[in-house]
Amino acid sequence: DAANYVFLALIGIITLLPFIYVIAGSFANEAEITRRAFFVWPEQFTLGSYEYIFSTPAFTRALVTTILVTAVGTLVQLAFTVTMAYPLAKKTLRGRQVILSLVVFAMVFSGGMIPTFLLVKDLGLLNSYWALILPAAINPFSLIIIKNFFQELPAELEESAKMDGATEIGILWRILLPLSKPVLATFALFYAVGIWNDFMSPLLYLSDNSKWTLQMYLRQVTA
Repeated sequence: DAANYVFLALIGIITLLPFIYVIAGSFANEAEITRRAFFVWPEQFTLGSYEYIFSTPAFTRALVTTILVTAVGTLVQLAFTVTMAYPLAKKTLRGRQVILSLVVFAMVFSGGMIPTFLLVKDLGLLNSYWALILPAAINPFSLIIIKNFFQELPAELEESAKMDGATEIGILWRILLPLSKPVLATFALFYAVGIWNDFMSPLLYLSDNSKWTLQMYLRQVTA
């Protein structure tokens, strides 16, 4: 056990080093960053980078925009994925195999950048925050995992709920979702990280710099 603890602690420290370097570099000047390949403590402490970032309201606006888009996008993606996975988890659904085949096809073959851009344009979503959310509202892989999770839940729970007069929405909201908190929390994290780190969608769909996300703003700063 002691050897395992030491080994895992070393691995943890190694994974933290890049983050420590980034934080240390933010307090160092440009000359030191160019001269030193790696350091965890700057020789000359400076707040020049932070003063430059906060010198205009653009950074705060981009940060707030990214937080809101991430929060709304995560909720939308979870809602769309769950409401599609729930009926597909029922083997009595008509056309279930056809829909699942289309989901698998969409997971293997994507539309591509240009067709997706033309679709977003025709829908009137260009230069809109919805262009960052709706095109990726359902992830096929996540949909299949959540569907399989719903299928593994005991069918007796739904049967007893129907005997008590519960509707399909009531069963989903009051029984299945509380039991699915672990898988929903996992995919909520995946969705949030994906939206937060998304760079191509704002680059393609947002032409108004006042609507830029944090990634677009950082691109301008580092350019």
